Amino acid sequence: MDAITKKVALTKREILALSAFKAFNSELFDNMVHLLGERKANLWFYTENPNIADIRPVDLIMIGREEKLISFIKNAISENKEE
Repeated sequence: MDAITKKVALTKREILALSAFKAFNSELFDNMVHLLGERKANLWFYTENPNIADIRPVDLIMIGREEKLISFIKNAISENKEE
């Protein structure tokens, strides 16, 4: 498998993992969209985040750390609502 094929396969797995995360956590994702807008909310999952050890949120999903991510998102949303 060449480098491009590997990257495409990884991207497909990331998209599937993120789609499943959104489906099972739709209310949480809807709150993110409400705060950030849909484009920024989607982009957030693919951006390294200094608040979670410079890991992309989609990578947390890929390694099975959804609960850590859910907790982080819920805390961020509640802090934003308090402001």
